[in-house]
Amino acid sequence: MAEPVTESSVQPQPSYRWGRFLARSAAVGGLFCLAAGVAAAVVQLLLLRAALADLTLRSAPGYGDDVASLRAACAGAAAAVAAAVPGVAMPPVPSAAFPDAVRDRRDLAAARSALAAHQGYVEGLQAGMTASFGASTDWLLESLRSKAEKIRRGLEASRGPEAMALEARIEGLRRQLESRDDGLYTAMDQSERQRRLDTLDQAGSFLEVLGSLGGGPAVQARIDAAAAALASLRQVIPAPSPEGRRLRLVQELAELRRAQSELVKAGHQLRGEELASHLEAVCRDVAGAVQTSWAADDCLERLRGRLDLDDAALEALSRQRADVRRRGLAKTVALLLSGAAAALLLRVAADVLTALFDAAEALTRLERRR
Repeated sequence: MAEPVTESSVQPQPSYRWGRFLARSAAVGGLFCLAAGVAAAVVQLLLLRAALADLTLRSAPGYGDDVASLRAACAGAAAAVAAAVPGVAMPPVPSAAFPDAVRDRRDLAAARSALAAHQGYVEGLQAGMTASFGASTDWLLESLRSKAEKIRRGLEASRGPEAMALEARIEGLRRQLESRDDGLYTAMDQSERQRRLDTLDQAGSFLEVLGSLGGGPAVQARIDAAAAALASLRQVIPAPSPEGRRLRLVQELAELRRAQSELVKAGHQLRGEELASHLEAVCRDVAGAVQTSWAADDCLERLRGRLDLDDAALEALSRQRADVRRRGLAKTVALLLSGAAAALLLRVAADVLTALFDAAEALTRLERRR
């Protein structure tokens, strides 16, 4: 006899099989996207490192040749100085070495340090070239100046009273030029004085007009007092400064100062100072004749210009490296965020689908129980 069918005997059949498979696939795909984002970011970092390694400064051709030329020029200059001035104290050979190439700031600093050392070495050789001449001329300069100073002191001692009298006269003339003998006012010319007098005259004319209008004894008394005050003020206005007299004072003062200078220096008796000044000029000319236009100077200037170019290239390279690093890091962050966002999106989608399928199955079971 057949057994009756009950709810407990009915086995639940799996439903939404493919949908649940899709949900599980989305979860696995999220993990894959996250791993792919991390892997892509790692690859991007490796590419960035390789790109930064390729961005290095390559010195322009000729750097080694310029260094070799400088060393040869320094050696030749040292030999020439030793032959031209036997027994001269030679400067020490520079110990700073040039780098093989300028690749970064450290190499540039080392090259500049070596360049400065070689420049000092060349300047020492140039000074050694005129060392003997300079020592002799220094003694001559000191002797000429010492003799001139002795002569000046003797003149000052012998001409002291006369010089003091001249100084007193000069001081008196200077005071006359700077004095304000016109009272309240500074010196004024004839036109300025006349303008002021005309102003006072116009005021007096107006007072006369007021007096002609009448008004009684009290008014007339006041007008008379004002007119008397104007007359007093007119006397205060100074006479114009005598420009001719001032010019004579200036000329006399200049002559006295010239006489004082001749008295103290005595012109030809201080010939030693003139000879010393001329000898100094001769020394400068000699130094300019033998210490300039050396081959080593050209080598130094050429190498200095090359290092300046390398400095500018390093600055441009630094900006380029910063730009490449910024863009590479931005790509790395973008890959990480993209992978994480995709993984999160797929994981949320898987959770939503699973929740929907669970809800649908629960509703189906409820329907069957009814």
